[in-house]
Amino acid sequence: MHRIAVVGAGAVGLSTAVQIQKLLPSVSLTIIADKFTTETTSSGAAGIFNPTLGKTPGVPVSVLRTWLQDSWHHYHELVHSSDAGQAGVQMLSGFRFVNNPEKNHLEADCVYQYLPLGERQLDMFPGDRYKYGWFVTTVTVESTKYLPYLMKQFQSKGGHILKRKLSSLEELVGQYDVVVNCTGLGSMDLLGDEKLVPNRGHLIKVKAPWLKHFVYTGDDYTCYIIPGHDVVTIGGTRTSYDIDMKIRPEDSQKILANACKVVPSLKNAEILWEWIGLRPHREPLRVEKDILYFSSGTLQVVHNYGHGAEGISLSWGTGKHAAHLVQEVINLCNRSLARL
Repeated sequence: MHRIAVVGAGAVGLSTAVQIQKLLPSVSLTIIADKFTTETTSSGAAGIFNPTLGKTPGVPVSVLRTWLQDSWHHYHELVHSSDAGQAGVQMLSGFRFVNNPEKNHLEADCVYQYLPLGERQLDMFPGDRYKYGWFVTTVTVESTKYLPYLMKQFQSKGGHILKRKLSSLEELVGQYDVVVNCTGLGSMDLLGDEKLVPNRGHLIKVKAPWLKHFVYTGDDYTCYIIPGHDVVTIGGTRTSYDIDMKIRPEDSQKILANACKVVPSLKNAEILWEWIGLRPHREPLRVEKDILYFSSGTLQVVHNYGHGAEGISLSWGTGKHAAHLVQEVINLCNRSLARL
């Protein structure tokens, strides 16, 4: 029996592990991580399917489209299944207000609805007046439910869990036939990957059950309000090479002020908590096979990391890609053994 390890237990790692189980049901599969579910960067994500080319530079558009279509198909099936509530996946409509007239084709080609706004609709909300807008119907994924849902799926099919912090992937030489690296920013230390950039995000979670539509404003989406199953996410900030994990009161005030300018009723919303996370941005996002050479031996590796702010939109698609790469490695291993 082949032994496979997935290192990392965020949305990318769990999605990859579940899909390896589907593709290779006879292997022994272990998830190794020092952080799980609510401890991971994925747990704080706003979780809306909102892909943009600018947040995933360096990836061929054809490859990106395949990843997105695979992810969308997965969420579409979930949102129409009996597991939707348990998985934290729901259909959601809302508004995007911008000054750039260009359509986001990556998103438009996937989501249920992507319609231009007319002049009257552009005046629906107070605050700054934007020249263009779109009414979009997409899906949101509540990570605090979705990650445990994936973990439950993984364990129900015989998957193993190992809580462990690795200082080097060399520690896994001789223990596993293939290691799938889904460590996000952890690859800075594990691999010395200088292409990885920490991108600090600050979100505020509030109780506002009267809000039923999401709102994005600005070409760079610096203000967004996204209702979820249980909470509303207000954002946000995006600063590169910033690793400060403390809440900055000035950022909190700015996020709330921007949101209240668009939706004044948020002034009365109860603040539940604030989230600071470091998104693992890499140009390009890395999904590929690799062989690592150590003094103790070689290690067959499949990398799947560097999703930045697109973890929810891309995780299932890149996980499927990575699972097929693992299958290629296993098939090659089997052919080599057959020749002996």
